[in-house]
Amino acid sequence: MKFSPKGANVLFAVIMVGTMTFIITGVNTFVNGGFRVHLSVWVHNWIFAYVVALPIMMLLSPPLRRFLGKHTKN
Repeated sequence: MKFSPKGANVLFAVIMVGTMTFIITGVNTFVNGGFRVHLSVWVHNWIFAYVVALPIMMLLSPPLRRFLGKHTKN
């Protein structure tokens, strides 16, 4: 399956944000609560982080890519 450039950017953001929030909230939950924390606490933290991070990634990616494109050597 081939994606359009815009579709690929959206898919990249969804996967990247999902992976990063999954790892970071897992580590943070473990560091703060150890093995005593229930899985539901981590899942709640992950969902909250994902809902916050995804719109930020979607809003900041296009202008950041344009800025970096203008300031990158060919």
